[in-house]
Amino acid sequence: MNDRTLVGRDEILALTGIRALAAAWVVGFHFCGALSLLFPKVGGILTACFRSGRLGVDLFFLLSGFIIAYNYQDQLHPFRLTKYKEFLWARLARLYPVHLFTLLACLGLYWGANIVGAHLNTQETNWGAWDFAGNIFMVHAWTYHGHLNWNYPSWSISCEWLAYLCFPLLAAFVSLGWRRPVLWLFVILLLVGYLGLNLIEWSGLHWMFMGIAFEFPAGVCLCQLYRLDNSDSDPVRSPLQPIAVLALGAMMVAISIFNFTDIWLIPLLGFMLYAIATGPHGILSRLLACRFACYWGRVSYSLYMTHAITSMVMSRFLPLSSFQGRSLMIRLGACGFYFGCLAAAAALTYHTIEEPARRRMRHFFDGKRTS
Repeated sequence: MNDRTLVGRDEILALTGIRALAAAWVVGFHFCGALSLLFPKVGGILTACFRSGRLGVDLFFLLSGFIIAYNYQDQLHPFRLTKYKEFLWARLARLYPVHLFTLLACLGLYWGANIVGAHLNTQETNWGAWDFAGNIFMVHAWTYHGHLNWNYPSWSISCEWLAYLCFPLLAAFVSLGWRRPVLWLFVILLLVGYLGLNLIEWSGLHWMFMGIAFEFPAGVCLCQLYRLDNSDSDPVRSPLQPIAVLALGAMMVAISIFNFTDIWLIPLLGFMLYAIATGPHGILSRLLACRFACYWGRVSYSLYMTHAITSMVMSRFLPLSSFQGRSLMIRLGACGFYFGCLAAAAALTYHTIEEPARRRMRHFFDGKRTS
């Protein structure tokens, strides 16, 4: 059972597919350095493509605001406590099973490493008891001095959970009847404001909250613009997608060549998201809506949550750096095996943990509500 079956809205397939792109971008970012060493002749291309991959999380935040508003805005405005509880349970069913599974996997690694005397605890893992308790309740990113810990990609899930708790306020805000120019002004102010705070490196704000605080509301506003633009006419072909792709590509090349900061991409990510949503006939939307992209879009959460753990284990027994200087076929084979393991772990987690647990949690809530 997925969100569209819960709320009766048609799935925007291209926005499901773009989740796969965002997850692959994050994974590529974490392996960009190793891949550039293995394939130095195309190192510049790899750097241009994946150097900014950490912004895949920013794309997820924008996309999350859009999709949550698309599916739940009408349910939560006007506010009704019963609908709010149903919404929170649905989101908990979406996030928590994989989060708990990966957290327990990290705990198993921690115990196993202690038994064999291995040193796996790093500045990113921070396997401490207090952080573990915060992870259990998905509040580990809520402290002012937040730091990466345990399954470190889950910091963004903690921020997502806070955004879900606050979503009724955003639903009420965008339902006030704002006109298109005002909504666009909100989007620009949010994304450019976030860009500006990053450029001046204002340490007075908690870095983990900056993205969700600016990008999630921007995604909600973009969804409202989408609803207004599609309320009285069928979608038409638009030149926005080619413009967005060219602008993103040009900026990524400029970042790679001139060593610009990659956060200049953030407003362009919002522009691309809107172009994909409002242009279902565009070539990019059609590619992202294909069966392959949609499947990996659905698996993307499991991929995002398991890739750090899988790569930690793989790098311990089969580090990619050990293949440097070997023949091209061996290097390609090693990379294929490495990323095949990442994909297999994600798909296995999706089919055995994520989807079954989500269905059971939804059925449990439906049964309690009926009783």
